[in-house]
Amino acid sequence: MARQLLKGSYLDKTTVMKIIPVTDVDIINIIQSSKLKNSSGYDNIFSSIIRYCAYDMGKPLSNLYNSSLLSDIYPERFKYSEVRHIYKTGGKTKMTICKPM
Repeated sequence: MARQLLKGSYLDKTTVMKIIPVTDVDIINIIQSSKLKNSSGYDNIFSSIIRYCAYDMGKPLSNLYNSSLLSDIYPERFKYSEVRHIYKTGGKTKMTICKPM
């Protein structure tokens, strides 16, 4: 019975995603509203440097994001995620890199 409910609810319905273009003002607002951290991402660029260059990066990043959304081509690195385990006790740390399937 549960399978029939799922089949009736999800498998027959398709959703179309409407692509809304990202503007350079959107990018600048996102960068300016992000928290300043002392750490960097996988590219080793600190958030303070990104915030300082926000107005110069807005147009190129919006072009990159929009062309990526329209062409369905994404940089390979965007398909990875870092998963950090948080333990309740002790100082154990472990990081797992998840690759796309």
